[in-house]
Amino acid sequence: MLLSNGERMTLWNWRIFWTLEVAGVLAVVALIPYTLTLQGPMLKQYPLPIPLAVLVPVSYLACSDFGS
Repeated sequence: MLLSNGERMTLWNWRIFWTLEVAGVLAVVALIPYTLTLQGPMLKQYPLPIPLAVLVPVSYLACSDFGS
């Protein structure tokens, strides 16, 4: 379908879509320091057998439906 100025109308407003997509990714990235701050005392109490930088992605993959 064409608009009056000759441009093609799309079903998605891509500018809004990508703005919300980037905002969602930034929100998840902002939550990581917050959760580490909340769980910091508990993490210091127990020694971790592997570094936290390895543990977080592995736990994410273990809890996701990536393999299903």
